[in-house]
Amino acid sequence: MQGYGGSFSSSGQSWQPHPSGRVAGSLKIVGYLYLAFAALAALALCLSLKGGIDMAQLSTMVVLGVLGAFHLFLSKAADRKQEWARFVSVVAALPLMFAFPIGSILGFIIIANALKSWDVNPE
Repeated sequence: MQGYGGSFSSSGQSWQPHPSGRVAGSLKIVGYLYLAFAALAALALCLSLKGGIDMAQLSTMVVLGVLGAFHLFLSKAADRKQEWARFVSVVAALPLMFAFPIGSILGFIIIANALKSWDVNPE
């Protein structure tokens, strides 16, 4: 039985996640982490507003927010098993490999599962 992001085994007892589901889940985690850091940057910006806006903090907040939104958009495409999302996921995961240790783990999961076949019914 096929489901959202995976399927049950032939015995019906265990859930087997689909590679696109693993990619989508990992991209969601990365996206929410970026958005959490953007919120922290916004909080730091609000707390430091004494005389003017610090453009470095503002640009950091905007970049982190855009990266978070991009990863969440990409996770939706991976959930839909869109073919272009495989390549873009690999490209988006490459910079994560340098964010040791959490980014490296998530980047490896994304790359390893994006390179697998995303066929819904391989026959």
